[in-house]
This record gives sequence, C-alpha cells and structure tokens, in this order.
Amino acid sequence: MTNEIREIENYLLGKLNGIDIYVKLKDGDDKQEINLNDLPMNVKDKIGKLKKELTDNPMNKWLTNTTSFFIEREDYHRLINLNVSILKNRSINNRDYFYYFLQSYKVDELKQICRDYEIKGFSKFNKEKLTEFIKNSLSDEEIFEYLEENETSVISREFAIALSIINKNNQEKIEFIKLVNENTHEIEIHFSAFNWDLTSMVIINNETLGNCERDCDCVIGRDGGFCSHFWVGFIKSFKLGHFKISDWKLTTLPFNVEKLVKNVRFNIDKRWK
Repeated sequence: MTNEIREIENYLLGKLNGIDIYVKLKDGDDKQEINLNDLPMNVKDKIGKLKKELTDNPMNKWLTNTTSFFIEREDYHRLINLNVSILKNRSINNRDYFYYFLQSYKVDELKQICRDYEIKGFSKFNKEKLTEFIKNSLSDEEIFEYLEENETSVISREFAIALSIINKNNQEKIEFIKLVNENTHEIEIHFSAFNWDLTSMVIINNETLGNCERDCDCVIGRDGGFCSHFWVGFIKSFKLGHFKISDWKLTTLPFNVEKLVKNVRFNIDKRWK
C-alpha cells in the first residue's frame, strides 16, 4: 500500500468525531494499529457509513477501503487541541461562521437539519434563504453543539476533494494557479471540467487568519463557504509559507493535515511548484 493511501487512511479516521475513543483503546505505543473489530458497534457503523459515502462517489474512487487505521498519538493530540481551541475561540461569531459552514450542504441535507431540530416552515425556502433561516432558528448552544459534532467531518470532505483535484484524481483540473499579489498573498486559481470553468480567489495572511478573504464561482464558495476550491488555495498558500497551521483561527482542520499536504506538488506551471 502506498504512502499516499496510508496518509489518506489517517485522514479518514480524523473525520470521525469520536477519535479519542480509538486512541484510548490501545494506549501503549506511539503508533498504534486500530482494527475495526476492536471498536464499539456504533463506532464501527460510523466508519462503515463514512467509507460507503466516500467510495460511492465517483470522484472519490481513488480512496481505498481498509479494515485498519494507524494513528500517531502526538499528531492526534496536537490537532485535537488546535480544533478545540478554534471551536471555542473562533475569531468570528459562531453564528456567522455557521452560515458559511452550511454552504457545503445540499438542500435535502439542510431540510434534514430542520427536521432534526424540529424547525417549522422551512419547505418554502430555496438554499440561500434556507441557510439563513437555519442560522437564525438555532440557539447559540445548538449551533455550537452542531459544529462540535459535524464540522471536522464536513471540512474534511471538501479537503479530500481538494487533494484529489491537486493529485489529478478528479474530473476537475487546475488550469492555472498564480500569486496575484505578493504583498497581500492573494492567490487566483482557474478550474475546469468538461464544459464549464470557474475562478477562485483566496487571501491568507497574518491579518486575515481569523476570517480570510475568499471568493469562488461555485455554489458552495460564492457566499463564503469553504468549498474544495478554497482548500486548494489554502494548501497552496500554506506551501508558499504564507501562514502556519498553528496560527489558523477560522475552521477546524482534517486530522494529520500537515502530513497530508507535506508532499503535495502543483504540477501545472513550474513557476508555482
């Protein structure tokens, strides 16, 4: 099995909110093998559902199913501490962030949130109004709890697509990526697939780490959502040294994120590698 797939396994495990349970199962070595048969039934079901969701999607066929995962405990604790800190001390209001976060959901998924929280009167809204409606209908406590349970999973899903685009394992491809402004760290990326194309922009610097400037033509990114195109820009900005992961203050991040992007190469134009 390749190192790339092994790293993806780490990343998949990091999508599950109960990851601390797995670490406690075998508390001996710095690097531990966690087998599905060692896990509680509800955790195994969670992994199975996640793997099916990813492998059923044609864009994610490059991912591989496996029955075991590997965790480096030091990396796990470092990331979990970072994500908990972001969740509790986000630079922008959690309610405003929640609106951006919900852009990654389809209309049916948004309607399910309404059903889960017994929110009435949602059926008449389109996606734009539905996200605003949910944002204004939940209490601060409910928003916090929902993000605590689901944020890392949703962010990681878009991050996985970004990796597949960069690694040329996706129907989308990067036509060009360029540093538009060295002073502000503005990056512009042009994507294409079949009969469409779009442009995405991201600016990440010390002043924007808490709520970075971003704009994308896609459905998720056009209202400030964290689409896969944004994460391509995030990865490129990190590779250019525009910020440190430990300074990131806006979203939670996938498990093992620094290792995931360590060997990433943008094979589009030699000037931007």
